[in-house]
Amino acid sequence: MSAVTEQALFLALVEAGSFKGAADQLKMSTSVVSRQLKQTEQALGVRLLNRTTRSLSLTQAGRVYLDSCRRIEEERRTTQRMLQNLTAKPVGRLRITATPTFAHAQLLPALADFSQDYPDIQFDLTVSDRHEDLVESDLDLAIRIGDLKDSRLKSRRLLASRMVMCAAPNYLRERGYPQSLEELGRHRIIYSSHLPDIEKRHRNSLPGLALPESHKVLVVNDVLSIYQAAKLGMGITLLPDYLIHKDLANHALEELFPNQAKPPHEVFALFQETDFMPHKLRVFIDFLAARF
Repeated sequence: MSAVTEQALFLALVEAGSFKGAADQLKMSTSVVSRQLKQTEQALGVRLLNRTTRSLSLTQAGRVYLDSCRRIEEERRTTQRMLQNLTAKPVGRLRITATPTFAHAQLLPALADFSQDYPDIQFDLTVSDRHEDLVESDLDLAIRIGDLKDSRLKSRRLLASRMVMCAAPNYLRERGYPQSLEELGRHRIIYSSHLPDIEKRHRNSLPGLALPESHKVLVVNDVLSIYQAAKLGMGITLLPDYLIHKDLANHALEELFPNQAKPPHEVFALFQETDFMPHKLRVFIDFLAARF
């Protein structure tokens, strides 16, 4: 069996426009190229190319077959690259973006461990709450919270987290433990601003609760600042459990209403939809998914 597929041979004939040109391109004899074309036409039961002494031209059936050949050859090349990558050593630089909270609490420790196993992969990390456009910003990966809004991207869930209402023990000793959501209206609240996803979670957790502005002891647009303020005893707030699980375990923070359903806080890896994912990116996404 020839190493050249019938699709590759037909594409070479169309591109070269002659048997000799295709034969030179494929490093085959003209007679072999001619014979293989005849075999393909006989198998399909149609004439694919009109022959003249100087050139070749597509028949109507040939034009249909040409489109099919292009698709098949592209799929073959993509599969070949994917199979080669299974044994290839992942190398290169990945450009990623993540929220400051997730980067601080989870991603940077993950990068340190990943680099031990894959020292030939480097990272450019952009830490921001802003939703960067992966295509325009030439980013390989974004770590984001909540629903996927860009239909051009594919996603993989990394972490199924939840939002936890919490406060420092010294605050609760001084102000008392609220026994109901309604009682939160009499407490000091640390509130987020300019972070729509977090603000939405505040509203979902406090339905119908009117919080006087005077009770919003701190309004800040940075989750890590909210976290520090809560640990310092400034008030009650909502924080993702992946950020505070150690604080809850050692009682640096106390969870309020532990038996109440909490709003989800899912973390996703987003990347561009493509037929061929670079090996370095696939290895990194698989690592994150396994870790979390």
